[in-house]
Amino acid sequence: MPLSYETVVGADLSGLTKAASRWRVLPDELVGIANSFRPTVTRKLSRRDWDGKAAEAGRRNFTKVYDQLEDASKESKAVYGLIRSAVEELERVQKKLKGIASEVAESTHLSLNKTTGKVLFDSPEEDFKQRQTIQRHLSETINEYNTEINTLVNRATEADRALNWALMQDRNGSKPGFNAGTVDSIKAASKSMEEAVKQAKEAEEILGKGEKASDREMTRLNSILTNRQGDPYFTEKFTAGVGAKKLFVQWNDMVNDPGVSDGRAKIIEKLQKSLGTTLATATHSDSDAMKKWKNDVLDLGPDRIELERKTPEPGRPPYNFQVMSALMREGDYDSRFLINYGEKLIDFDKKMDSEDWKQQPDNIRLNFGGDDHGADPMRGYMHALGNNPDAAKEALNNPHDLRYLIKERDWVADQTSVTVKPEYQHRDLGRALQSASLGVPWDETGINRDAETAKIAREVMKIMGEDVRSKENQLLHNTPGLVESAARIGSGYIDELTKATAMRGGFNNAELIESGIYDSQDNGIGDIPIDTARDFMIEVAKHSSAYEAMATAQHIYTASVMEDNAGDRYRVQSALDSGAYNQGIMASARNEYLDSLEKDERESADKDSEESGSWTTWSLAEGTSVVNSAGGAAAGAAIGGAIAGPPGAAVGMVAFPIVGDLAISAFEHYMGFDDDDDKSESKQGAHSGDLRDQISLRLTEMESSYTSNHDGGRGLSSAASDKQSSGWSYTEGILKSLR
Repeated sequence: MPLSYETVVGADLSGLTKAASRWRVLPDELVGIANSFRPTVTRKLSRRDWDGKAAEAGRRNFTKVYDQLEDASKESKAVYGLIRSAVEELERVQKKLKGIASEVAESTHLSLNKTTGKVLFDSPEEDFKQRQTIQRHLSETINEYNTEINTLVNRATEADRALNWALMQDRNGSKPGFNAGTVDSIKAASKSMEEAVKQAKEAEEILGKGEKASDREMTRLNSILTNRQGDPYFTEKFTAGVGAKKLFVQWNDMVNDPGVSDGRAKIIEKLQKSLGTTLATATHSDSDAMKKWKNDVLDLGPDRIELERKTPEPGRPPYNFQVMSALMREGDYDSRFLINYGEKLIDFDKKMDSEDWKQQPDNIRLNFGGDDHGADPMRGYMHALGNNPDAAKEALNNPHDLRYLIKERDWVADQTSVTVKPEYQHRDLGRALQSASLGVPWDETGINRDAETAKIAREVMKIMGEDVRSKENQLLHNTPGLVESAARIGSGYIDELTKATAMRGGFNNAELIESGIYDSQDNGIGDIPIDTARDFMIEVAKHSSAYEAMATAQHIYTASVMEDNAGDRYRVQSALDSGAYNQGIMASARNEYLDSLEKDERESADKDSEESGSWTTWSLAEGTSVVNSAGGAAAGAAIGGAIAGPPGAAVGMVAFPIVGDLAISAFEHYMGFDDDDDKSESKQGAHSGDLRDQISLRLTEMESSYTSNHDGGRGLSSAASDKQSSGWSYTEGILKSLR
């Protein structure tokens, strides 16, 4: 929509000018940070005694940080140039428009409409013939004024549109990082916008060819979409131009061919990702065209595609839901669109038989490069929720839908080969549950909990643990694709699980728990019922990597609580009691599960445990992101910890809360990141390295005692559940060391 004359003339450019001034100094500041980064931050990396995988990963990460600082400097310089050029153009337009207004004001026979900017003949001359003569004489001047005013207003509109477009760009698309190639002027932005329109048309034409598109054309389509997938202007033009119905028909026609060659399949694999990401970007637009597109997707979902070519089984083409869900596996789709889509899909899915999704297994191929052919639309949708925690929180907040998805639904088996492990079937569901419970995308490490995520986590724990004593209906044994996410959810709520089991009694009591000893934050998360906590830990701990991940998270969390309360003998003893109790629950559950398996299953489980490596040796993981929980930041507020499993572990990276102002030192000590140089320069008094050594050692001893003597106290060996006293000699040792 073009700007009005009144808007252009009256625009206050001071804010934009200030923004340009601030961006002007930023590039040099970032260069300064980059230049000081290596000698300042990487000092510890030069130590000769730090080597191995942790050191290698650390050096790689810091090199990436340095490169990103350089790119950030280049991008900020381009942004400064862009804003400065926009200010200069708008200032030139305003100056000329105000000059015209002054000229017209000086004329006796002309006037200017200050709202529309139109110059009019407005003579005080009363003689009619004289007025006509003057008007004829000035008509050309009036036309010139009006033409110039329109041109100037259009220039301002174009500058405004170009600036808006350029600032919305993400040239990296789905890749993180800064953009060293950002446009640096209004002129360059306008030229790129024109090119975007042309490429949207070109992309639409190639997609419209369906199966007739050549490999070269499809490669060209992928190139356009990959380069433009972070451009909201382009993605909307393309998506709305294609339309929902044509998208489903033509994409299915292009890719759904069981006999596709390997070379073409690789092209389609890349194209599926770039097209999915392009559509995702477009869904964030609220324009009328995109509102229609999104509504059309929802309306068409339950219908089968109208084929444009014959298939081996005429009349049974894929559902539109299947095509859309296959494309949802890439990109960050708009939350509201995902929520509305899920409501339609889940409602329709409950009425379906899984065989309806499968059709003929050899007659559908919508997903490329994965473990399945894309017959089950719920997998693609769950993957999209895994990428979008905000959508996942709302879409999965219905306990009935959660139960349906986790326990009742018959997930379609359409693996690409017999070698595909059974985990593929429920993996995307697990990732969606993880995203909804932890509040971060499934492939990021961190915690962003609130009351809504906690509600979902509690329900997930309840459902997963409720059949823990049934040999036939062991949930995670039958749905191994959920194991990794279950371990991550449990680790992310290890504080709440500890608080829950502390309610059983022992050294803990209601007054102590209410004092906040186990609270990593005060954000209204609420309590997990003790039965839910125990049953969930028992169920998850049956699986080696999940057990090792949660046991280690429990160890570090307990150590952080102990150190945070190191001045209080009773609170330290209580924290140790609760942490060791949970270790006993998990270790005993793991052992009893192995004993219950047949010989071949037990050997396989033991092999998996060996291959997963030891979770007592850690590597600093690439890309680790520790995200603080939402909530209070006072003493006792959550500090996020993150640990990466060893190579081969089924559970790769988990995040968990740790407690207190001193939690970082406990975490670093446990992980082996203590700086000997720093410790020699400054001791931490009562919280010195020696104390942390004692806490970690005694905690390990106490946990070993519980592992040997306790089973969790519910549904396992009841004779062992009351023998808590045997471990207290270790507690006394800790208490003496703290005096």
